Amino acid sequence: LLLGEALEHTTDDDGAVEAWQAGYEGALRRGDLMVANEMKAKLVARGAEVPEDPTAAGAGDVEFEDREPLEGEVRDARTGRVGAALAFAPFPDAVGEWIQAHITGESWEAWMEMSIKVINELRLDLGDPEHQAAYDQHMQAFLNVPAEVFAARDA
Repeated sequence: LLLGEALEHTTDDDGAVEAWQAGYEGALRRGDLMVANEMKAKLVARGAEVPEDPTAAGAGDVEFEDREPLEGEVRDARTGRVGAALAFAPFPDAVGEWIQAHITGESWEAWMEMSIKVINELRLDLGDPEHQAAYDQHMQAFLNVPAEVFAARDA
C-alpha cells in the first residue's frame, strides 16, 4: 500500500498500479482483508484491473477442492479451504466451539501469530475489559466469526 502511494507521489502511476495489484494478491493470501480492500479501492478509483482473488474457491489451487470436509476436517470460514479441524475448542464458550467447528488449525496458527502483533501494536492489557473487546474485534474480523457468536459471549 505504502509503496504504491510513494510511487503515486512521484507520478509513476503505472508503478503504483503494479504495486497495488501485487500487494492486493499478497494481502488476500495472508488474509489481510482491510489492506486488500484499501488497495482494491485505489485500483478501482484509477480504473485499473483488479486481480482475481487468489484465495477464491476454484482458483486452480488443489487445496480449494469442491468437496465436503471429511471426518476431522472443516471448511475454513476464513479461507474457504478444507483443512484439519482443531483438536479442541480454544475457549470454553460458544466462541471457542464455533472456532473449533469452522476454523482450521492453519488459520488458528495464523491468528495466533497475528494476535501477538495486535496485542503488541495496540498495547493491549487483556485483563482490561475494553482491551479484551478490542482483541475480540480483531479476532472476529481476522477469522470471519459472525457477530452473533460474540454477542452470545457478551450476554
